[in-house]
Amino acid sequence: MNFLRNVRENWTPELRESAFLERGVLTPAEFVAAGDQLVYRCPTWQWASGDPSRLRPYLPADKQFLVTRRVPCRSRVASLSRAEAVVGTVGRGSRPMVVVVVS
Repeated sequence: MNFLRNVRENWTPELRESAFLERGVLTPAEFVAAGDQLVYRCPTWQWASGDPSRLRPYLPADKQFLVTRRVPCRSRVASLSRAEAVVGTVGRGSRPMVVVVVS
């Protein structure tokens, strides 16, 4: 799938004129402006830069994609009321991590 995505991105030209109303696609400038509005109005959204080897030249280095964090979810909160938190280490590092066990 990555191969097809890379081929598509390399052969599809960068959109220079707005085609949002016709095809629902944004120019890079429209994407950045819309993202700036989203970050301004909704504090859970943030810009992220990502992996330096995968930066897209048509977007600012610090605005490669949008990510949302700490969004409340009723089903997740309900499951946490029956959960037990265990602090331990997971993975290769010795960095402590909270693991939630739902019983």
